[in-house]
Amino acid sequence: MSSVAELVRERFGELTQIQKLAMPKVLAGQHVLILAPTGSGKTESALLPILERIKAIQAEEGAAVGGNPPEGIYALYITPLRALSRDLKERFSWWCDRLQISHDIRSGDTTMHERAKHRKNPPRILLTTVESLQALMLGRIMRRHLTSVRFVIVDEIHDILDNKRGAQLSMGLERLEEIAKFQRIGLTATVADESEAAKLLFGEREHAVCESGKNRHMDISIEQGTGDGKLSRIKELCGKNRSLLFVNTRSMAEELGASLKKAGAPIGVHHGSLSKDVRLSTEDEFKSGKLNSILCTSSLELGIDVGDVSLVMQYGSPHQVFRLIQRVGRSGHSLEKTPKGIVFPSDFDDMLESEVITALARNGWMEGKSAERGALDVIAHQLVGVCLDFGRMDLAKAHAILSRSYAYNIAYDKLRMVALQLYAEGIIFYDEDAKGAVSVRAKSRAREYFSSYLSTIPKTKRFLMKDIAANRVISSLDEEFVVNLEPGASFLSHGAAWRVVDITESEVLAEPTAGTDIMVPSWTGEDIPVSFEVAQGVGRMRAVKKDVSPLPDDKTVVIEISQDLIIIHTCLGTKINGALSRVYSKKLSNLIGESVIAVADPYRILVKLPFPIKEEPIVRAFRDIHDVRGLLEEALVNSSLLKFKFLHVGRMFGLLSVDANIGSRFINAMRHSVVYEEAMRSIFFRYFDTAGAEKALAAVRSGKLKLIVDLRKKPSFFASIGLERVSGAESVGAFAPRERVVAAFRENVLSKTLRLRCLNCDASRFMHLAGAPDAIKCHKCGAASLALLNREGEGTHDLEFSAGLIRAYGKKALIALSTYGVGPSTADRVLKRLHRSEEAFFLDLIEAQKNFIKNKKYWKLS
Repeated sequence: MSSVAELVRERFGELTQIQKLAMPKVLAGQHVLILAPTGSGKTESALLPILERIKAIQAEEGAAVGGNPPEGIYALYITPLRALSRDLKERFSWWCDRLQISHDIRSGDTTMHERAKHRKNPPRILLTTVESLQALMLGRIMRRHLTSVRFVIVDEIHDILDNKRGAQLSMGLERLEEIAKFQRIGLTATVADESEAAKLLFGEREHAVCESGKNRHMDISIEQGTGDGKLSRIKELCGKNRSLLFVNTRSMAEELGASLKKAGAPIGVHHGSLSKDVRLSTEDEFKSGKLNSILCTSSLELGIDVGDVSLVMQYGSPHQVFRLIQRVGRSGHSLEKTPKGIVFPSDFDDMLESEVITALARNGWMEGKSAERGALDVIAHQLVGVCLDFGRMDLAKAHAILSRSYAYNIAYDKLRMVALQLYAEGIIFYDEDAKGAVSVRAKSRAREYFSSYLSTIPKTKRFLMKDIAANRVISSLDEEFVVNLEPGASFLSHGAAWRVVDITESEVLAEPTAGTDIMVPSWTGEDIPVSFEVAQGVGRMRAVKKDVSPLPDDKTVVIEISQDLIIIHTCLGTKINGALSRVYSKKLSNLIGESVIAVADPYRILVKLPFPIKEEPIVRAFRDIHDVRGLLEEALVNSSLLKFKFLHVGRMFGLLSVDANIGSRFINAMRHSVVYEEAMRSIFFRYFDTAGAEKALAAVRSGKLKLIVDLRKKPSFFASIGLERVSGAESVGAFAPRERVVAAFRENVLSKTLRLRCLNCDASRFMHLAGAPDAIKCHKCGAASLALLNREGEGTHDLEFSAGLIRAYGKKALIALSTYGVGPSTADRVLKRLHRSEEAFFLDLIEAQKNFIKNKKYWKLS
């Protein structure tokens, strides 16, 4: 059997720089964080010394028992993706098979037969995921196998550093530490602050950091182009290069992929919403050479091996320096080759952003990532895990175990509140003695609860988007997109603009609207945030690239007012502008007593007023924003965003089922609970930078940030960029909103065929509404006494009242009575009004239908 050293010489010839730095420290048993770019050999820098040590352990333990060493898992290799585990298993096989060290994968895809094999004969090295580690610790037999773990390697730490998966892993490792003593090794791409990644993995333990290739040279260029020219250029590059084409959203992946395929480009599409089989097929075709290029989202950003890539293209700005480095680094997949990338910006701001990000990447700067700390729903889940691990336990002991994790970060009293919430949900027993000492243990429901929420990634549902004017389903929308909608907000779907009338537990009810309204873009909820530093860089670039006055740049805020449209130009980044937009729209809403819609991007806040107002209150409302966090919490009350987060947190606490639907009243009743506290904490961590917003507002008030008011009849150059990003004007068409609504409603209602019955002679007939006469009479007896029936031949309303309306108003009564949600009394009110035109009549019916839809959810069955 070959030695590790012999295999290294056979496989590599010589070690890479990171392997030379890291291997001695891993062999010495130190906790080590290894930072290096893709293709540097960092996986082997951790794996090979561990293989050497496993061989020694097997020999030592075998000698101690005079035969084969006892069963047990020696090493856990944890990855953020199942696909990455599958990919790594192939790499591991080359080494492990020659060294006769068993290895296998354990993930959600592992079959029951394979799981049984692991229980009976566990592999020495187990590749698994963050979530599967939680499941492994539950099993009685697998838990026994885990007691022999000596090494834990965590790959791609940067992917879980700033989210709840990282918190879950960090606390899970402390639970594992209670039954096994192991060395920790972390692998990651270059990050801005390695200490944050180290704290997440090691806590306060001593550790070494090995880093190589931080400022690796990359050949990155930016190409401008529009429309068909840009498409043709991308098609050409796809044909000439083995390439990856990155986009920032799944919706863009589908749209651009369809256009490129139609143009004949040799490209496949790969993103997280596609099935596993489709993704694997695309990867295999690319590896085998059947496919020359892949269009992808961040689904191929991590180290999944898809073979040699000669070029990376980025459609639109990557928004973050880290993502540009990570994505372009997928090409030139060895240290001898230079990674090559081309960015294709979409508009002027996008071009400046791409230039700033490229320059920062060359200078070695990237965005910092903060670990998610104090996530109460994750802590609740881990507390139940501790109860399942050890049975009855003092809460103080559980606190001590979890406190070793950097992600924990809460006081004992807060853990008591978490435990009481779990007790209230019937998940754990909670016992407090006379001295105040608390003990907890699992109830029968605990195991099912823990297994149901192994993943911290929210389980989301889809909503049907229905056109209420035409009473038909248009599309389906992701829950994370719907969370950004409120009644009155406008959005884009299937190339058209819509306004939200209401949001139910399963539907978004909408009506057609104008292309000039501010839209919630289709990518909201999945787009990548732009940092303050990048946005400020774009502001500085504007002064060089564009000669306009007034110029909104890094030192100037411009409040542009154009009738009922306000654009606040602020180069402050996604999270600061996101916070300011919600607070500002809330202040304006309170000021004028009507709903105000606002949408933000990294460079501006766009506000649509229901009517024009004077300049002075517009400016004062912005200048006088104080206590951003307090105002933002107030603005979030009754918002879809809070409801969305509360649902996810409530599920993780066992408070709500997956299919539960809740209203604002329920959420407000829980305002003093840990569930509500965690929902708010999670929102602020992910979406907003309140400290940055406070600092920016203070700079405005002090004059450090200059504030200029710009009154205009038409939007400025930079305002137009923002409006084009969110309005979808090119795809909407020329209809005015009222005309579009009425046209859709009229088409729908007149297409109906109605069933009528004569109350005089009992004759029945079908009548197509579009061809109905103005006066409605019985075809058999000639009496004006026809009543409306449903398809089953039953009266839809009081027959006499229905017949009376049809007798008095003819065809107009049929139209009113056949409108969804319009009963006879409502129809009577509408028909009695004097309408100057058919359009006014239809608009009255539409309004009546909208009121029915809004109020229906409040009805109670008697």
